[in-house]
Amino acid sequence: MGALVSAWDQWDMFPEATEQEVKQTKKVLVGYRRMKMTLESLAPQYDFLNGKQLAIFKDFEIKVRLIEQAVNIIQDEEIKRIVTFRFIRGKRYKDTVIFFGIMSNRTVDRKIIEGIVSVANTLKLWE
Repeated sequence: MGALVSAWDQWDMFPEATEQEVKQTKKVLVGYRRMKMTLESLAPQYDFLNGKQLAIFKDFEIKVRLIEQAVNIIQDEEIKRIVTFRFIRGKRYKDTVIFFGIMSNRTVDRKIIEGIVSVANTLKLWE
């Protein structure tokens, strides 16, 4: 039994993102809408993209898919709704606070941060 407990202690099944990784994830989430719109703009011209455009397209395609999947598996439904509204739908912070007006702005802030951390942890897990 001791060996099993030791093995569980060493197995870091769900690694925690560092503060720097969380900051980077926030930047990526803020840029999500722009990446998504770029993909939608370039998709009809896919066969005619030059090398740089094609590289950007493929990079954004991977990032957008990973972000959408990471947001989709946020376990707390309220946090998922807030993160989806703020980042996936691309709404301003002010609009997010107003839309979720049943909560205080500090609660919305906390839930946004929890959502960013959740996405960062998921992306770290998938590295």
